[in-house]
Amino acid sequence: MTPELQLEPLIEPSAVSQWPAYGWWLLLALILTLVTVIGGWLWRRWRWQRPLKQAAQLLQQHPPEQPEALCQHCNALLKRACHQLDPSALTLHGQNWQRFLEQRGMPERSSEALAFGGYNPQLAQQIDAPTLLADCRRWLLSQRPGGRHV
Repeated sequence: MTPELQLEPLIEPSAVSQWPAYGWWLLLALILTLVTVIGGWLWRRWRWQRPLKQAAQLLQQHPPEQPEALCQHCNALLKRACHQLDPSALTLHGQNWQRFLEQRGMPERSSEALAFGGYNPQLAQQIDAPTLLADCRRWLLSQRPGGRHV
């Protein structure tokens, strides 16, 4: 027979904590923060672009055939949409309105038609309706907060 071995008693491991490691909590907080920031940014962007996209859609729906009426129609839609860009744009007219549109990327020919075509039949007769509508739509969809355009 063998003598009994002289062994140390077994060491019990400490109980596992119910809380995960602090790194996981930190990662969860970071993910929640990112989701909140990105969600807020997307929400603001959607609210910003909604009136501009609606105005771009309205441009295509039954535009007037008369050149003066078309200029006035496009001008009214752009002014309403510009309330998002710069509320003071609602009071602009003539050369100030033309300059505002051009500074934000509207071609000169179309901005002139919008600023003066509704009141000047000779100028209105010279415009190309499909080009004016396309320029207005492109202008509306290219606007960004803070006066930038794409």
